[in-house]
Amino acid sequence: MSAARKQTPSDLLRSAAAFEQLKIDIVACVLKPGEQITERALQERYRLGKATLRAALARLSQDGLISSEPRRGYRVTPVTLRDVNEVFDTRAIVEPAAMKAAASVMTDHAFESLERAIRETKKPETLKSPTAFLAASKELRLAIARGTGNFRLVKVFAQLLDESERILHLGYRHVNLTRVLSKQHESLLDAVRGGNGDVAAAISAQHNRETKLLIVDALVSSSSVMAINLHEPSEQSTRSFRVP
Repeated sequence: MSAARKQTPSDLLRSAAAFEQLKIDIVACVLKPGEQITERALQERYRLGKATLRAALARLSQDGLISSEPRRGYRVTPVTLRDVNEVFDTRAIVEPAAMKAAASVMTDHAFESLERAIRETKKPETLKSPTAFLAASKELRLAIARGTGNFRLVKVFAQLLDESERILHLGYRHVNLTRVLSKQHESLLDAVRGGNGDVAAAISAQHNRETKLLIVDALVSSSSVMAINLHEPSEQSTRSFRVP
């Protein structure tokens, strides 16, 4: 039996690019939550080789974005009410702490990075695209968090923002989040620029509560989702939101 061919740098680059493209489409709900997908369909859609695709799918599976189903291919991980609760409840712990710490210690270099991120959120082409705007909004919040100099905190926060992004894309189907999030940016930035950590933390916590309730209300009132009590435990707390 011949040994498996060792991956070359070109192989690794191709699989990394495939992973990023598939991840972007899953997060943006181009590949819909709960959707059944097969290797053949993905190869044709993205023009990928089998080995490249399988390497990307393995990474997506490790990140919890897809799951393997024997003899059926793969399924894009659904978004559940529990996901919405847990992501935004965890953000409500991590984000205010990051904003408070950053507001107190932001350097001139950190402010320069933040100003670049702010400009990106306001570009006309960004405002026209939910995908571009959510990416810019995420980078703005990360730019503030990087001002803490705490790279572990930034890593945890970045993961939460990645998980939030797919939920927010679902929300865009029911409400104009660009307007909501843009308004949030302004009040948060005022506190950070003023060096007021306590106010930045309080504003961040309020934003998380507002956004969570807005998303849940939009999703559970849509024609494709049955109304669910936000506080009910067990089965109903894991009800999946699927895009029709």
